[in-house]
Amino acid sequence: MTTFDLDGLTADNPLAFMAALGTLVVADRAWPGGQVQLAWSERAGAWRPRLKVPGEVSREELLAMLHAGVHRTPKADDEKALRVLDKVVAAAKKELKDANETFKTRIKAKVFKRNSPEAAAFLATEVAPLEAKLSETQQARAIAAEAGATPDITTALGPNLKVRPASLAKLATQAALAATPIDRRASDFFAAFGCEAIIDKDGILAPTRFSKQNGNSGKNMLSDIGLLMGRVSPRQIEESLFETWRYQDDKYSLGWDPRDVRPYAHQAENPDAGSVTMHGANLLAYEALTLFPAVPRGRGLATTGTVKLEDAEVFTWPVWESFLPIPVAKSLVAHPELTAVTPNRRHLKAIGVVEAYRADHVTVGKSQRFRTARPA
Repeated sequence: MTTFDLDGLTADNPLAFMAALGTLVVADRAWPGGQVQLAWSERAGAWRPRLKVPGEVSREELLAMLHAGVHRTPKADDEKALRVLDKVVAAAKKELKDANETFKTRIKAKVFKRNSPEAAAFLATEVAPLEAKLSETQQARAIAAEAGATPDITTALGPNLKVRPASLAKLATQAALAATPIDRRASDFFAAFGCEAIIDKDGILAPTRFSKQNGNSGKNMLSDIGLLMGRVSPRQIEESLFETWRYQDDKYSLGWDPRDVRPYAHQAENPDAGSVTMHGANLLAYEALTLFPAVPRGRGLATTGTVKLEDAEVFTWPVWESFLPIPVAKSLVAHPELTAVTPNRRHLKAIGVVEAYRADHVTVGKSQRFRTARPA
């Protein structure tokens, strides 16, 4: 066995925590059957992860394996055409949104009543054609994506997770039928993205609370991750796992690092302009989503590890000292004690949890982010 101290990651940062889990996930695909395990230990003033893999493995071999596990490129030569289709879809969404807003405005101004013939005529002539247009553009985008214009089936759903529920249902069904006991990656991803039965007031998928980049400021979770898949280098993975983060990578992040919370009021310029991150950490963290399914609860969607407490939604995650394989780690992150208003530390200690951190889901401007974590 070989043990690696992943000193670039700390447990009190949600992005770093998810990157540690993603490292476990990707390594487990290379050495399946519970051979890969993750633990945490206090080093240099923080809880930092340790990864145990079978056999004698060098750092270079580990990095090569992780890079091979996350590096993907489009199968087709029409990735640029897909970017054009993304813009067409975004424009169609805006047209439909504007038409619906005009309808609401006229109702409020008493131009016509909601159930009047005039309202029905407006919906039929102004809204319905735009709904059909959006559906057509999304279908064209889906056909191109599934044909290989995106690097991975998980990024074929759309630029982000604000899609029609039928789009998720289609890909999720395909992934479930193709899943095997040793390879259910795509199926687990779609289970983490959301549920087609849970939609918002506009009939759009209500996505996982990990979905922070939904088109605001031109940032899109899936298209950005797709770009990272093709661009990430072994060196960027090494910097994220083994070195102090220097934040030298431009753009393309999941929005999970509390450092991303930079309100306009505190800066002279757009805080998204010139933003920097750690590409290796973001790509590994993306793979950890497979451990966080989102399921219906009441009329809404429940994301594993997230719960609404009083006036805030919070994400709470555990830290453990014993080396654990994926199945046990997955059960720990979903343990109900973590979502209590005040987790019972004695109960957590009894199941091996030595610390638990909690971060608020917040909206900064139009963007969703995590606030700085605190002990739960």
